[in-house]
Amino acid sequence: MGSRQNLRVDCYSSCILNCASNNYHAKLVNISLGGALISVDGDVLNELHVGDQCDLMLGDKPDLYYTKYTCKVISQNCFNIGINFQGITH
Repeated sequence: MGSRQNLRVDCYSSCILNCASNNYHAKLVNISLGGALISVDGDVLNELHVGDQCDLMLGDKPDLYYTKYTCKVISQNCFNIGINFQGITH
């Protein structure tokens, strides 16, 4: 992913990725001011690709989130997705 501009903090918290109106439960591995690394399994790895837009919601209940982060996928492997924050919705 190249050199990072922001310090990343490990957290291992539940989160939800919303892509194409589908919610995928995942784990937030680490986070910084500019982006995050998300641990996922299942179909989301087949549906998301580098360059795709998605939303990140912290927590594990999509109807109770307080903030939604609009993101762009910047990296992907067989277990993790790297995202870059594009904007925030309250």
